[in-house]
Amino acid sequence: MRQWLHRLGHTEEDIDNLNIIHVAGTKGKGSTCAYIESFLRYHGKGINFPRKTGLYTSPHLISVNERIRINFEPLSYAQFSQYVFEVRDGLALDNDLQGPGFLQLLAIISFHAFLREKVDVAIYETHHGGEYCATNIIRRPVVTAVTIIDKDHLVDLGPSIENVAWHKAGIFKEGSRAFTVPQQPKVLSILQGRATDKQLALEVVDIDSRLPIAFSSSVQRSNCSLAKAVANAFLSIKSPGGRPRQLSESDILEGIKHFYWPGRFEIIHHDSFTWFLDGAHNEISVEVAAKWFQNQSTSDKSGDVTRILIFTQFSDKRDTQAVLSCLARSLSMQIHLVIFTTNRPGYGDVESCLNQSNMPEQEFSEVESELLDKYSRTWENIKSHSGGCIYRASTVKDAVHLAEKKGNLQGQTHVLVTGSLYLVGAVLGLRVQNLARTANSTTSSTVPDRH
Repeated sequence: MRQWLHRLGHTEEDIDNLNIIHVAGTKGKGSTCAYIESFLRYHGKGINFPRKTGLYTSPHLISVNERIRINFEPLSYAQFSQYVFEVRDGLALDNDLQGPGFLQLLAIISFHAFLREKVDVAIYETHHGGEYCATNIIRRPVVTAVTIIDKDHLVDLGPSIENVAWHKAGIFKEGSRAFTVPQQPKVLSILQGRATDKQLALEVVDIDSRLPIAFSSSVQRSNCSLAKAVANAFLSIKSPGGRPRQLSESDILEGIKHFYWPGRFEIIHHDSFTWFLDGAHNEISVEVAAKWFQNQSTSDKSGDVTRILIFTQFSDKRDTQAVLSCLARSLSMQIHLVIFTTNRPGYGDVESCLNQSNMPEQEFSEVESELLDKYSRTWENIKSHSGGCIYRASTVKDAVHLAEKKGNLQGQTHVLVTGSLYLVGAVLGLRVQNLARTANSTTSSTVPDRH
């Protein structure tokens, strides 16, 4: 990474001067980064620091330029293309010098873009590791943080959760501040040991009961509490004029009110349908998603509600049957219709990126058919009493259209979409396309409320 950045004319000192906040973890690191960015951006509106924020996260949901944001706005296609070509031309790789991989390239583009844009702070989410992550060339982060650590990355970082913790704590650097949330004792022990090795005092952040707004889940409250502590630590170190500052009550309130992280606890209203989207993809996170959906859906007193689940997960690194089983057991309400689908979007540019099989849209591969059959049997075994109908869809587009066709057109329909960020991204992309077509074909259109 350093060699490639040097080819672009960027030194280690240049990277240090980005004033970086580095965040690792298993769950919640993207949301935590988004909360940090929101707090600092609203703080900057009052005192002009930071004037410009940079945010790097992964994965993207619809388009790759979402991963690199300035003042929370994704780089425009023109900006992203410009920086891609500058990096490509600047690297001028010889035949005997291996080029960067996909994630390495995106990290390089983000460093290059943030330096060109002259951001005052750059908030970085690691990919899925820490110690050997492409983002971990940062020598002097201002603040580091590790969100909750779980078993999700055992295949790549294991074999034990202690190994995972060791990798995540690789972002700790001497001279920076280090934060985490309450962890399993064996995880916390590893984090504290690695912090001590860097001569750091690891600070554990409990849920902040003083946060001014009710949250849809305790997970989001925990992420927000960590983000608040990190933002305050950053301001205490980097506020200009030698005057350590803290977030004001207004900064915190506005930062939370305007927080938006697509595909995570997201609600979209459109006509008689309400779409509940969460990219939960392990047993703990789908349990949280199920509780969130139940709380939100049962609070609707508008009358008869038809409830639909759209689910998929294709992974050789997780027990996908266990994830679905946990979701089924956590949903104590009746689900009237269950749709199991593939990861193939069935439309547009996303299809060409994600459809590795090039299967005709109406057909299932042998692997797809076998997995969806297993999903159907798992659901029937656990929810046999509920009487819900089970369907299979060959693409996400077909799944969405089936939900719209089978939904309660006379009353309300609540659709929970979960199990995979690819699934959530494809549904979001489809909703955006549909709304764009509606806006182009009528004088007035329904715009989704995002909460």
